[in-house]
Amino acid sequence: MKAADPRATRGEVEGAPTSETGVPRHDRDTEEPFVILAGDGPWPGSAVESLLRGRGYRLQSVRRIHELMNLVHADEPDLIVLGPSLKGGGEGLETCRTLREDQWLATTPILYLHQGGRAEAASALEAGAWGAVHCPPDPELFLARVKSAVQTKRQAHTAMHRGLIDPQTGCYNRAGLITRLAEEMLYARRRKEPLAVLMVALGPYPDGARPAETRDGPKSNYRMAAGLLRLGCRRSDILARYREMDFGVVAPATGHDGARKLVGRLFHAFDDSRVSENETEKVPALQPIVGVTVRSSWPTEEETAETLIAEASEALMSAKKWGLGYWIYDQETGQD
Repeated sequence: MKAADPRATRGEVEGAPTSETGVPRHDRDTEEPFVILAGDGPWPGSAVESLLRGRGYRLQSVRRIHELMNLVHADEPDLIVLGPSLKGGGEGLETCRTLREDQWLATTPILYLHQGGRAEAASALEAGAWGAVHCPPDPELFLARVKSAVQTKRQAHTAMHRGLIDPQTGCYNRAGLITRLAEEMLYARRRKEPLAVLMVALGPYPDGARPAETRDGPKSNYRMAAGLLRLGCRRSDILARYREMDFGVVAPATGHDGARKLVGRLFHAFDDSRVSENETEKVPALQPIVGVTVRSSWPTEEETAETLIAEASEALMSAKKWGLGYWIYDQETGQD
């Protein structure tokens, strides 16, 4: 595994934007592909591992079903090579079905290794495997299958990533916010962790003025806003531009007190009354108003990403209505 702390891994590799302008990282496209070899019998085993070792893959072998499930949720793999059985009650085809039904692994290919005939291969494909490989595998063909599967995963990740990014700020867009929040809700339920969602409106501006446009035009204002918000967020937080100068923040493993501290950091990032665009140009500071919804326990199965975004948006409207800087709604404790 890449890190002992699963959240640290997810936060740095594929989670929230990490640069000071809020640009999401693309580490998945440059790091070694992560391949899990899962099986209790001779396959995948040492023979398959020896084929892949030294060819640019990061390999992890597991023999028990609970080890496999823990690993795939701690560090999303580029490929799972699955044998016909695992210790702890893991029958290969059933495990394949379980993995394929997992939203977190929706685009992760599975290569199923077997020693049966056409019927078992067909069953594997029906269970959701990307391919079925008869063992012992032909080394050249197997390596080609692995390479093709990893490329498919990377291409799917890139296509999804591009469709979820706001081109003007480099942050996630509205669809990206919904997608990433749904993922974090799923993760929070599994880990039984709290979760907070913030909606941030930037304005009004001093004396009712809009920020002065730089030579880059309005895009510069959006980038500046994203950069200031990023200063107040943690590396694991997910930043998105929801509309115009409204942004959303998803804060994993964050309860009521943590949400209050996050709001404080966001306000602190905007404290300076003027922000330098370069040596001579300065624009008025933006004034954030924040609405927050918190799940101090964890989101329920019935709740959706849209549910939490709507609650945070209602909290934002309450803050505006009552002339407050922020409003926190906690399902367990009520509003703040």
